[in-house]
Amino acid sequence: MQGQVQKWGNSLGVRLPKALTKELGLGCGETIDINIDGSRIVISKHVSQLDQLLQAINTDNLHKEEWPSKGVAGKEQW
Repeated sequence: MQGQVQKWGNSLGVRLPKALTKELGLGCGETIDINIDGSRIVISKHVSQLDQLLQAINTDNLHKEEWPSKGVAGKEQW
């Protein structure tokens, strides 16, 4: 797939084809990561640290909610 670098204001920009954005699940206004790998520009979908932590939750590391079994312990209103 090829693209073209174009001038946008004082910057340069590259338009991403719809098929590429659809495959990556990118939408308008989303954050991306841009890195250099030798002579390559690598653009990838940004995954926040919170998203990474949430994706790591599974049945082995999910704790159960615990509620006091003896009723109200302080000034809580139930």
